[in-house]
Amino acid sequence: MKFQRCTYLNKAILSIAILLLGFTPASSQSKKIVQHGYIKKESIINDIKDPENSRQLIEIYDKKGRLIQSSELNTEGKKIKDTQYRYTKNAKSVLIYNHLDSLVSSNTTLYNKQGKPIEVSTFRTGKKNQERTATSYNKWGQKIKEEVFRNGELDKTRIFVYDKQGLMIEQKTTNRNGEVIYHKKIKYSK
Repeated sequence: MKFQRCTYLNKAILSIAILLLGFTPASSQSKKIVQHGYIKKESIINDIKDPENSRQLIEIYDKKGRLIQSSELNTEGKKIKDTQYRYTKNAKSVLIYNHLDSLVSSNTTLYNKQGKPIEVSTFRTGKKNQERTATSYNKWGQKIKEEVFRNGELDKTRIFVYDKQGLMIEQKTTNRNGEVIYHKKIKYSK
């Protein structure tokens, strides 16, 4: 049993490490692209199982190495979708357009002085599905509360509780009526 736990734990640690490593190169890679004087990257994505799903991805970066535009084209060179990224001092906006250049959705993230997201707003055109998530942090920068609003009304609230060491020990989600719909308690052992 101990051996199985150890193997499972090793697999979990390895999976987390792979995920973290997978995320890190993206921003450092985009900075490298710009450092070498490039602002445009073109990728050909071949779907072996479904060749009709193959596409071309064109990405354009600003001088700081931030992605500012991403376009997907089908194998015939016709636009599938176009995504534009806009940055300000404390915000990032993502606008997604379809093949007809019509806005499909937009997403805006506002950040606090520490660079943590405090509000994320998503709007989908043609659907009554607007969402806003407001996040609160304690003085140590730990997320303590998330409120999710749909179409202007509170939909659910997530509360996060930490121990004296700063480890999360509880997460609870309530619906718009204050009823608990999800509850997770976490224990740590050596």
